Amino acid sequence: MVATGTALGANGRALPGVVVLLRQLGDGREAGRVRADADGAFRLVAPAGEAFLIELHAVQGRLLAVSDPFAVEDGGIRSVDVRLRAEVPEVTRFFRNAATTAIRVASARGITAMGSSGRPVSPQ
Repeated sequence: MVATGTALGANGRALPGVVVLLRQLGDGREAGRVRADADGAFRLVAPAGEAFLIELHAVQGRLLAVSDPFAVEDGGIRSVDVRLRAEVPEVTRFFRNAATTAIRVASARGITAMGSSGRPVSPQ
């Protein structure tokens, strides 16, 4: 089984030099590891009949992206492009965390959101 593909940034441009790891889904073991070439391309060979996913890692080891799971028949070739997600602005993370904290605290104190089953007061 051969998995080929391209490591891509959130902007769709190639990510040369990233570490590309092929991981078996069944037991989580590493089945192969290569470095993406100058065009972000990679090629990995692994046993057939297994389910896999591809991970992109920075050279320092930080996980950057993960592909969807896939499987390939014996002797088959699978093309898998892996793309980084767009970064979320810091201010968005702040408000998301603030909202989560407010909801968690309200829940802990027994405050829940409840809707009205009555008719709207507005004439529209």
